[in-house]
Amino acid sequence: MDFDNDIIQVIANWDQLQKQIKLQADIKNVSLDRFEISRQRYVLGDISITDLTITQIEKDQALRNYVSTLQSYWITYYQIRRLTAYDNELNQPIKYFN
Repeated sequence: MDFDNDIIQVIANWDQLQKQIKLQADIKNVSLDRFEISRQRYVLGDISITDLTITQIEKDQALRNYVSTLQSYWITYYQIRRLTAYDNELNQPIKYFN
């Protein structure tokens, strides 16, 4: 019963991570666009270096969050494979020994 609950919990986490990847990708793209606009405005003299630095920090943080979410996704994916001993891509059991 604990085994079944573990699998259910990991799969629910994996489903949630799939949604988070899409959200983090959108956030990352917006922050990249915002930084590029800020960089252009800085070159034109419309904003200060402080404002440019803030957008750069936000861009870098969004990228780190996206990569961290991807890492969690793949760790969870392989955790599911380990728990179930099944390869969903090939639709066959995983054979650990020949």
